[in-house]
Amino acid sequence: MQLPLNDIVQYFLPLQKITATTIHNGLINKTFKIEGEHSSEAFILQQINTNIFTRPQLLQQNYRYIANQLLKSHSRFQVPAMVALLRGGDYLDAGKNGCWRMFTYIQHSYTPAQVNTAEQSYEVAVSFSRLTLDLADAATNKVQQVIPHFHDIAFRHQQLIQAIQQNNAGRVINAKKITAALESYQPLLSFYNKLIANNKKFRQYIQHHDAKISNILFDERTNEVITPIDLDTTMPGYFFSDAGDMIRTIATSTDENNKQYDEISIRPHHYQAIADGYLSNMGNVFTLEEQQYFHLSGLLLTYMQCLRFITDYINGDVYYTTSHAEQNLERACNQMALLKALESFVADKYRITI
Repeated sequence: MQLPLNDIVQYFLPLQKITATTIHNGLINKTFKIEGEHSSEAFILQQINTNIFTRPQLLQQNYRYIANQLLKSHSRFQVPAMVALLRGGDYLDAGKNGCWRMFTYIQHSYTPAQVNTAEQSYEVAVSFSRLTLDLADAATNKVQQVIPHFHDIAFRHQQLIQAIQQNNAGRVINAKKITAALESYQPLLSFYNKLIANNKKFRQYIQHHDAKISNILFDERTNEVITPIDLDTTMPGYFFSDAGDMIRTIATSTDENNKQYDEISIRPHHYQAIADGYLSNMGNVFTLEEQQYFHLSGLLLTYMQCLRFITDYINGDVYYTTSHAEQNLERACNQMALLKALESFVADKYRITI
């Protein structure tokens, strides 16, 4: 029998009576807003998904380091403060009852679910690029890789090859159309391998790695950005990670679960807003090569996500949550359609080809 939330809270705060509200934005960790009966303060209580984040201590170590670096750089972003356990330490390992941590809740804040205007796309891109810029003086070796190979495209490609060879779920034959289409994008994989081999032309920066509008707090009174949040995947990465993820998820006309593949297209004003917003901070920081190949960002991330969806499908849906048996195959088809749309778009508008 699991401990009630009230008992978990007692390890952090001496609140005898609480109100807990589930926050549904995250897909990995379970998150609750905690309010005490006679307190004007509120807190965020989170159960860490240790199937994904196998070393919770690294999450907390990274968070402390990043928060301190933002203070040192006089960043306008001040992420929610961690709440320590009453007995000391910054997370609770409750055994079979899970791992838990707590943060202060920033009053008058909200997170939008989606981007509706190009102006919002610009603000999102500015915010994530500003986070990377504000962490420019941080040592990349001080921020641990909490999920190794997270945006490692060569690793994701190798995972697909292994999945095909093992064919554990007997689905390889159903995936042949997508796996064949992915092979035609070998130039992206070759570019990635050249990129990671040249650390002078292509450097590592501390990236958020989950750059979406629901990971930014806005002030409900002014609608201005307060701070990026959900820093669990914030770790060293290359120039394409955050920009590519925003292009993949914001510049597209539909989300990755849409099965009307012929309807998938690029929203030009959103794409340009992301590029302008991101480069407004990072344009003068990037090397000449990173600037030159910036518009491959969306292609690289979409290619990688297609690899991940079809690999999970072949493996029997062991990573992504699905509602029906073919969903990961459908998601892979969706991302392949997006990849083709992006390829055409950047070739026509920016004369970038792979």
